[in-house]
Amino acid sequence: MNATDTSGWNTSGQFGSSKRTKTPSYARLAITDALLGFGALTGLCGLVGLADDAGDSLILLGFSVIAVTIGLLGQRSFVRTRRPPSSKILVGLVITWSVLVVMGVGVYLATGVIDTVDEALLESAAGFSTTALTVLDPTELSTSMQLWRAVTQWFGGLLGVLIGVVALPQALRGSSLIGRVAATDESRLVRQPLLARRRILTMYSSFTFLLAVAYAVTGMGVIDSIVHSFTTASTGGFSSNTDSFVGVNGGARVVATVGMLVAGSSFFVAWWTIRGRVQPLVRSSELRVYVAAVALTTVAIVISADQMSVGDALFTAASALSTTGYAVTDWTTLSDFVLAVLLIVVAMGSMAGSAGGGLRVVRVHTLMKSVMRELRRQLDPNVVVVVKNSGYPVEEESIDRISGYHVAHLAVCGVGAFLLAASGMDVVESLWTAVSTLSSFGPSVGTGPFGQLGGVSPWARLTLVPMMLAARLSVLVVLLGFVWVGGLKRSLMISTRRARASVRR
Repeated sequence: MNATDTSGWNTSGQFGSSKRTKTPSYARLAITDALLGFGALTGLCGLVGLADDAGDSLILLGFSVIAVTIGLLGQRSFVRTRRPPSSKILVGLVITWSVLVVMGVGVYLATGVIDTVDEALLESAAGFSTTALTVLDPTELSTSMQLWRAVTQWFGGLLGVLIGVVALPQALRGSSLIGRVAATDESRLVRQPLLARRRILTMYSSFTFLLAVAYAVTGMGVIDSIVHSFTTASTGGFSSNTDSFVGVNGGARVVATVGMLVAGSSFFVAWWTIRGRVQPLVRSSELRVYVAAVALTTVAIVISADQMSVGDALFTAASALSTTGYAVTDWTTLSDFVLAVLLIVVAMGSMAGSAGGGLRVVRVHTLMKSVMRELRRQLDPNVVVVVKNSGYPVEEESIDRISGYHVAHLAVCGVGAFLLAASGMDVVESLWTAVSTLSSFGPSVGTGPFGQLGGVSPWARLTLVPMMLAARLSVLVVLLGFVWVGGLKRSLMISTRRARASVRR
């Protein structure tokens, strides 16, 4: 329905019934939806922190009013397009994320927490991209700002899940980069976008609430429990402690480990578990690879780092695979073997359909099977090998897309590493930082185990921002966005030339 009946002045100048036509738009309505959610959460942070720092709280409340007002006006002006073009969906995702980051920059500058635009831009981007990088000392933040910084990651994680489970499949019209949806439960979760969004929001919020309660039970304070529940559920990794989980008690570490493992798994796994569907869980090859990767990484750390306990090794493995970024020790000082293992698992990342980042387990698994198939074909050209995922064959078209995605991902990573090296980092540090940032992990050999960027040059900080955008929205969306901008530029140039030609005539 594109028009709604409203009460107002009609064309004859009398107050009465008239029709206000709403403009169909996917992108603009996506922005207004995001601003409504962002504004509501910002307002809650402001209210909670009033007793601690009234200045920060009032500024947050002011931004909340602005965001909610713009969102409500957008809801009155636009209606959701039923079948939006793929380009509109992808452009809408990029613009929505950009608007949120700009709002975050405004909050940091207005509160005085950050004085420079480049640092505010990086901090805001790190929040909404759920990357464990920061230029702040979290212990110096007021209660409202601690909560708000954690909320940006929680909201960014929610957007990431919605993008991966709802928006991208809708934009790609079923031509998924992870192969055909093999289970009927997955189809029921994403068949209706509105219903899928509600289910994801319910599960995501419930998981966050359970984490907050679990943290509080271990003796962690109320505010700290809320902050860490937000950043664990979103795999954001921001901590209210300067040294992350180094000085936190063992019970809270156990909660964080379990939380990171769950957050790094797929929302489809959570959906199957809630519905009591054991068969899809058993059939999921991605889940098996994910669990095996956690176990092997833990064993590798325990064997190579004698000073680390099994619990700390599992914590580190869970943080790396889920791309959360928490740290329980300075893992950057461990052996080169451990650093190589962590680099591999950080690059691979979490499961598809989770709040985490990285290449995704299912893509890496499918690509490795495709490579093994090609090796077998070299030995026996007549052999027929079908690549399967969870017992179902993967289409050749999907394999081609996955291969292309990997090439694009590696290309972006290579460019980022080159720019970081040009800014002054050495080769190992620049490579580690590029891989870590593009996987939305954050900490690296170059930035330290806690992701502190105080000693990083402004040029390097600006280089990390578009990489965080690619990490959260996926490299595919960003590259297609550049293609769309290039096409728009060409269209404008052609239109301008035609206009000039018509004027001359």
